[in-house]
Amino acid sequence: MTHPKNLVLAAALCTAPLLSQSLSPGQDPAGPLAAAPTSLPWPDRVSTGIAADGTLWAGAESWKASFTANGATFHPFLGSDAPDCAATFALRAVRCGGEELPLLPGLPELRELCVRYERGAVRELFDLGTAGLEHRFVFDGLPSRGALQLEVAVTSDLTVAGDATGHALLGPRGGVRYGRATAIDARGQRCALTTVLAGGALRIDVPAAFVADAVLPLVVDPLVGSINTVATSTKELLATDIAFDASLAQFFITYERAFSATDHDVYVVCADSSMAPVSTLTIDYTTENWTQPRIATLEAHDLACVVAQTSTGNVAPFAIKGRMVTGGPTPQTGAVMLLASAANHDYVQPDIGGDSDPIGSDHFLLAYEELSTSANATFLFYERLDANGVQSSGHLLGTGVGFTRRVAVSKTCGRPGGGTEGWALVHRRELYQQSAGNLRVSFVNRDGSLRDNVGPYEFVDITVTTPNAGSEWDVSSPTDDALGRNFLCVERRVDPANGRAAIYGTAFDWLGNIVTPSTNLLGNGVDRRLPRADCDGARFAFTNDNNYSPTDHDVRISTVALVGGQLLTEAYDLPSVANDLDTAPAVVAMRGFQPNSFGLAWVHSDGTAWSMQCERYLGLAAGGISSRNTACGPIGLIAVGIPQLGGNFSIVVTNVTGLPAIIGGTPTSVPVGPCPGCTLGVDGVILVGSQVLINVPFDPMLVGATVSFQGLQVDGALGGCLGQFQLGNTLDVTVQ
Repeated sequence: MTHPKNLVLAAALCTAPLLSQSLSPGQDPAGPLAAAPTSLPWPDRVSTGIAADGTLWAGAESWKASFTANGATFHPFLGSDAPDCAATFALRAVRCGGEELPLLPGLPELRELCVRYERGAVRELFDLGTAGLEHRFVFDGLPSRGALQLEVAVTSDLTVAGDATGHALLGPRGGVRYGRATAIDARGQRCALTTVLAGGALRIDVPAAFVADAVLPLVVDPLVGSINTVATSTKELLATDIAFDASLAQFFITYERAFSATDHDVYVVCADSSMAPVSTLTIDYTTENWTQPRIATLEAHDLACVVAQTSTGNVAPFAIKGRMVTGGPTPQTGAVMLLASAANHDYVQPDIGGDSDPIGSDHFLLAYEELSTSANATFLFYERLDANGVQSSGHLLGTGVGFTRRVAVSKTCGRPGGGTEGWALVHRRELYQQSAGNLRVSFVNRDGSLRDNVGPYEFVDITVTTPNAGSEWDVSSPTDDALGRNFLCVERRVDPANGRAAIYGTAFDWLGNIVTPSTNLLGNGVDRRLPRADCDGARFAFTNDNNYSPTDHDVRISTVALVGGQLLTEAYDLPSVANDLDTAPAVVAMRGFQPNSFGLAWVHSDGTAWSMQCERYLGLAAGGISSRNTACGPIGLIAVGIPQLGGNFSIVVTNVTGLPAIIGGTPTSVPVGPCPGCTLGVDGVILVGSQVLINVPFDPMLVGATVSFQGLQVDGALGGCLGQFQLGNTLDVTVQ
């Protein structure tokens, strides 16, 4: 008996267009992963920017520094788990021939990779290099040719000690070096200088003999850099997230870097559709602590938005801040936005959803958790954020009394259609003893209104009560309206018996109806962690961390379809299988760009170096194209393309001398009685012509469906069956 979904696909043959020209081959990946992983290491460059308070910041891999009217503050990178340390350098006095020269206060001015202070008697410069700062003092004129003396005040909690190369400001993990200065005149004549520490300042002396003979301008040049006593950090790169803009064909990958134990920074890598990096942008590298970044895109504006939990010193109060990123060939960042803040409340665990409609909404959806002063309650809020960064007023999510933890937001609100576009917001409601709880979902329409017809409390319970220990969850974007507008929630659940976790999935529709109860998608043969999910409009993909040991984690990604009220895992792959640490994965569908395609990003460490890894994933199930020997003639049959959902492939007859045709339909195998050696391999229709193009509907129920094709020609000069018919081999095409 022919399977019904085979008939659905075979029916498409009746209206398949005939092609008269040759078709170019389509993409033919070697497997579900479209290419080898792309490594996004820390860029070997200096980044600069201005904070909201006007402070000028600069940073590289091993340092960061701020510049104000009070001087330059240098922060060495001493390990991601090290305490933050810093040293401030401020020019306090300049003397020439014993006479003190007047100094102007001066404000920092950035000119390319140089920070400049105009001090009147001297021009103070900080050249920004990947290794540190070159602190230069330039004298264009002098009132006399006596000895020069400069005093640079030093403020730091580090211990200062002199050595042969300058002065070291040291703590238990390393510190800051202020190198020996050199005087250089306009001819290039040089003089090594003496620097001593006295009265809280570094005093640099230029001998009178060198000053007297110098050709102006005269430059005094020490170097500020880091002293590291640790080779690597233990947690250098942390959380990551990924978004995609189809009209730009561009990925946006955000990640968190631990600069110190109390200072984490956030960056965004912009990459093209093949995951080749375009640029790296700084979201924050001040001494403020930014953690848990999340990112989404607004297709109509070619805009991404990063949100994160922020604080000073990683202690309360906690706030939510964000920053816009304009995509394109030269991506740019907007101003830092303060999105949620209060003196007596902490705002934590933000997430953000976008809109993949290229001519649609101009709003993101932001959600976050509020930690109140109450001993027995937490609250969740959501609000819209437009393309200009303007917020709507915060809306309290009606979740009932009790502890409500971390709200996960769909990456997008779905393709337009049916008026059912909207975001799913999934959170965990913990019981008062906080030992157990369950997941709940609420819905926000595309216009920002709460969908309040899903239950009496503006939420729906989507899982049963389970232990809270180790619970982690995420929710996908919805399927297209034509497929019922369904969502997938993935959750990590720990088995108390062995301490390992499995990944469960629950599907529900846009009204909160449970389509499939919680299904074990990935068992706990190893400990599964950090599940993340998205949807391309037809199928879901989820990724997770497989924990084998503290130093050996692998990333797995799986394609899941909702078919017949069941969640079916159709394909999976392991992009990272080395004995390294691969963790913190994130996934996004390439909606509107290529069906069955997803972007995957994760953190990688080989024990000495850290990097971001990213890769395209083709969510193709088993199947493809195979051939059966049914021929009784010289004609051939080839297939071009990939038989995947939403895609197309072509069938071409070759070696034709007479009238060509293609038989298309369901597979069969029937010997043709009057024609020895001839086998009819297809039960279907005859399509006259040498080529046919088949468009595969974007419907997950068709995965695994098989349709067959056989070449046919009529040529009386060659003989064959009944003196004129010839059959070719049969191609069986199974949708992936």
